[in-house]
Amino acid sequence: MLEKNYEQARQNYQAFLEDPIENKELISAVKGGLAVVLEGEGQFKQAAETYLEAIEENPEYFNNDEFLLSAAQAYEAAGDTTAAIKIYKRFVKEYPESPKLKQAKERFYELNKKG
Repeated sequence: MLEKNYEQARQNYQAFLEDPIENKELISAVKGGLAVVLEGEGQFKQAAETYLEAIEENPEYFNNDEFLLSAAQAYEAAGDTTAAIKIYKRFVKEYPESPKLKQAKERFYELNKKG
């Protein structure tokens, strides 16, 4: 069975990002991986911020809709409903053609009903 070693994975991603890298696509992919590891460690707010940082640094990255949805979900997991609602709303506005649109809308409306 595969053992999850989040600490080692996080250290590897962080070490990779310390070196100057010109390839924005690669940086985005690495930051996405780092955010997944942070979620696995239960560091949800930091994971959300890492997803958002990846989007800010490379607004044209092909997977930014997934990153934005993951950021909203991470904020939810961190208990920050206000931030999650804000990000779901942003998702609906910025990615109306995304296959994840329905999921984002459902969570947005569900959280708004609670609040």
